[in-house]
Amino acid sequence: MVYIYIGGIIISTMIEDIILEKDKRGMSALRKVLPLDFCKKAAEFLCKHMENVLIATGFYVSGFCETDGPVGAVMLGEALLGLGSHVSVVTDRYCYEVLKKVKVPFDVHLFPIAGEKESRKAADDLMSAVNPSVLVSIERCGRAKDGLYYNMRGEDISAYTGRIDFLFDFPWTIGIGDGGNEIGMGNVYDAVKEVVLHGETIASVVKTTHLVVSTVSNWGVYGLLAYLSESEGEILLKREDKILGDLVKAGAIDSSSKKPELAVDGFSLEETSTIIQKLKQQIKS
Repeated sequence: MVYIYIGGIIISTMIEDIILEKDKRGMSALRKVLPLDFCKKAAEFLCKHMENVLIATGFYVSGFCETDGPVGAVMLGEALLGLGSHVSVVTDRYCYEVLKKVKVPFDVHLFPIAGEKESRKAADDLMSAVNPSVLVSIERCGRAKDGLYYNMRGEDISAYTGRIDFLFDFPWTIGIGDGGNEIGMGNVYDAVKEVVLHGETIASVVKTTHLVVSTVSNWGVYGLLAYLSESEGEILLKREDKILGDLVKAGAIDSSSKKPELAVDGFSLEETSTIIQKLKQQIKS
């Protein structure tokens, strides 16, 4: 933790503060109904259950997979592999095709885009096959109160979204999100309805054991990795440029511009690099 002196008053800067910088969607307001050190608590929880980690990611945007989510999934997955964890990823076809082209160093499971009965069976089969010790969702859409899936504009994307949130009936889970419509946001459902644009429509009811909110979901992952770096005694954070570049070449797009460019939610590589550098400084302090 870094301490800043302003007018003779000591103000502490937390990792949670950094991952919520430049917030445009009301995520900072959600912090009021979460523990002050929500990201630290999630990291400690992950440390206790990291033997076999199943990561859910992939968000549909205009016929493609967006860059937010898969970048964080790859970085988290690679870090956990280095710590001795078994890692696998589950996603639906838009992100699956991208991750297979990138040839990530862990198994990627394809979840169907199907009705409730088939999806329930797919979820049960996958859980039996993988037998995870913990599930981590990174920028993965969770169903709303009406059972449908929505993007941030309140548009129904159910026809393009696998019901991966059915997996999250599991008792050891972490959700990471930046908009209110993701898996885990059920933890703060009432607050999402109040502070997020289209919140009444898009607010996800899917809960997780721990929730990490951030300006960009990838940044929430980087916050987790910063705390894990402190506990493991090694820097697990790295630049995202190669991972992002590989995913964009494989077909991922920036959700803001809807183009295959080196950006995430409209934030450039340089802006994200600044966030990562600030997190690294926290680890060293």
